[in-house]
Amino acid sequence: MRCVPSRVFATHDIDVGEHQVIKTFRSWDRGEHQREWQALVMLASYAPDLAPTPLGCDLDSVPPRVRMSRVPGQPLAEQEVTTAHLDAVAAAMNQLHEAVPPDILAMVRPQPWLAAGALNRMKSLLAALERPVDADPVVRAAFDAAIDWLDHVAEPRHDALNPVFGQGDGNLANYLWDGRRVRLVDFEDSGRSDRAFELAAFAEHLSVWHDAKVETEALLGRFALTSAEAARLRFFRRGFGFFWLLKLLGARDDRLSVLLSQAYRLLLMLDTF
Repeated sequence: MRCVPSRVFATHDIDVGEHQVIKTFRSWDRGEHQREWQALVMLASYAPDLAPTPLGCDLDSVPPRVRMSRVPGQPLAEQEVTTAHLDAVAAAMNQLHEAVPPDILAMVRPQPWLAAGALNRMKSLLAALERPVDADPVVRAAFDAAIDWLDHVAEPRHDALNPVFGQGDGNLANYLWDGRRVRLVDFEDSGRSDRAFELAAFAEHLSVWHDAKVETEALLGRFALTSAEAARLRFFRRGFGFFWLLKLLGARDDRLSVLLSQAYRLLLMLDTF
């Protein structure tokens, strides 16, 4: 078994063997271990070979562990993302979103952000922060514009959401390319979600638009959206844009350029320019 350094993962460590992976959780207060296991079991039934096969779990141990098969492929975060990759990402996401039957999906817990409310999630992050008075003027402008947006926007009604089973995490490292198709790993934030939310989580993840330089319109153009979904996508993209700005505040020196890029991106999404 090969232990992947824990610094790579904020919430878990993994031991990688030739045919299996053991995921040991470093935090599980939000039921991350239970969400992971539930997702693997459901997908083994409804979308076999899209995700790892569940092999066993110790959900009551401290720390909890989940054992799964090792799926082929390399993370897209380690490659130059091509149009073929994006086609495969879209196919994998569509398969995931459509896999779980509605009657089964109705019994699945909501994705954590949606369970708490996206606006509540952002306000809880804000409660621990102060206005970045010493930051770059563009960063301060983005922060203030987002606060103004947050004060005046309404969250999409739950009865307007398009329920899908969602991964809840847009990190490009969770998308494995085997030369032909993409498979998905890491379901600790998964749950009953909204299609627009899931697309926004992916499109606005730093690993996607910043690190991999994925062109957002080219990505989202691969999905046919209703007008209602497009409106929710706009809301959730702004929310994730603000989330990443807040996460980057106080960044170390080598991340300051990322913070500035995030601020510009958020201002554009808020129609400030």
